[in-house]
Amino acid sequence: MARRAPNPERAIPRTALNSRLRAQLDEVVANGDGVPPTLDAFLERISGHYDALDAATRSAPTTSRAQVIASGERAVLERVAANAPLHEALEAIVDLVESVTTDAMGSISVLAAGAQRFELLCAPRVPPVLCAALDNAVIAIRNGSCAACVYLGRPVLVADVGSDPHWLSRRDVAVASGVRSAWSVPIRIGSGRIAGALGLYRMQSGLPGRADIELMSDAARLAG
Repeated sequence: MARRAPNPERAIPRTALNSRLRAQLDEVVANGDGVPPTLDAFLERISGHYDALDAATRSAPTTSRAQVIASGERAVLERVAANAPLHEALEAIVDLVESVTTDAMGSISVLAAGAQRFELLCAPRVPPVLCAALDNAVIAIRNGSCAACVYLGRPVLVADVGSDPHWLSRRDVAVASGVRSAWSVPIRIGSGRIAGALGLYRMQSGLPGRADIELMSDAARLAG
C-alpha cells in the first residue's frame, strides 16, 4: 500500500500521534506479536522526528518556476524604465534565463555593421576563451549555435557540441571550456528582422524541454 504523505497544512499534535501509535501497538499485542520494551522512548523519539519534519515542511521555500520568471522579467523592465545602460538590461535578461535553467551560461549577441558578423554584448559567466572565439564570429552555419540560428533564421538546439556540425569551426574551444550542449534562438526586432541571438551553454549534453524553449523565446523578445 502506498504511504500517505503528511499534510503540510496542519501538524498532528504529539499526543494524537502517540495515541495513534499506541493503538497500533495494542493491535500488535492482541495479535500476539509482542511489544517493544522501550515503548515510551520509542514514542518520544518518533513523535519528535515527526515534529521536526513538520517544522521543516512549514519553513520550506515555495517559490515556483513561474514566480522566478516573473521576478526576473520585472527586473528587466525596471532597468528599461530607469533608462539603465544597455549592458545592465541585457545582463538582467541573461540572469533571468540562467536562474531558471539548470547549469546554464547565457549570452546575447547582436549583428555588427554589415550584418555579417556577431558582436558579443553580454556573456557574464561564459568562459573568457569561449567569449573570444564567439565575439566577431562570421554569421555561418558551422560557427556555433548562435551564428547558425541567425544564418538559418530559426532556433538551433545542439544536444552534443562534440559531434554536431553546427560547431565544426568552434568545437575545440567550446569543448575545452566544458560546454557540452548549446541552445540558441534568434532575437527579432519589431519589424521581424533578426538583430541577434540569445544563447545558452550547458556543461551537460541534452536538448531543452518545451518550457526551456518558451523561456528562451520570451527572453529573446525582451531583448528585441
